[in-house]
Amino acid sequence: VKVDREKIKIIFPNPILFDTGSAKLKLDALWILGELASKLKELPENEVIVEGHTDNIPFKLGGKISSNWELSLYRALSIVHYFTEVEEINPERFIPIGYGEYRPLFPNDTPEHRAQNRRIEISIIRKTEL
Repeated sequence: VKVDREKIKIIFPNPILFDTGSAKLKLDALWILGELASKLKELPENEVIVEGHTDNIPFKLGGKISSNWELSLYRALSIVHYFTEVEEINPERFIPIGYGEYRPLFPNDTPEHRAQNRRIEISIIRKTEL
């Protein structure tokens, strides 16, 4: 969790929310997102940005997802759908973004660095007193 004047950012490293190559939320992740949803409901005026990030290893699983960029966006959308459809939070509050491999935290030069680049970042934008 990172806090500054503009936002509260929660970073979920992979594989907490998703299995490798999947955009389907893990069952174990639902309680985590449920806890976060209860806090989001206490802040009804705050926008929420959900960012998906991957490493630079080419995506190979096929199906409807054909690239890391798409995988990152589908993951962000899965989280937004959970918040809006399951938790019934106003969809107007959410901004899903898929960055794929294009905003790494570290160079994709080691397995450890690639693992740290695979993540979901959820930012609660400060508009009301938190």
